Amino acid sequence: MIKLGMLSLPMRSTKQGVQPAGESGRGFAVVADEVLGLAQRIESQVERRKISAADDFRSRADHKNKLINNNYLQTK
Repeated sequence: MIKLGMLSLPMRSTKQGVQPAGESGRGFAVVADEVLGLAQRIESQVERRKISAADDFRSRADHKNKLINNNYLQTK
């Protein structure tokens, strides 16, 4: 899992530190913003996929459990 909270603080601190550096500092700040935005999108997608994978696993387990129970009841 991407630790976005930890990532955002140093990037913001670094951006603030280069503000007086002029044009190159502004360029760095733009890149830092883009990297932070990308990290946020990746984190969001990873979380959605983890939830989707967990739901899929749960659904398959439930289905197999029903099959086992049905087979058990039929053998009685």
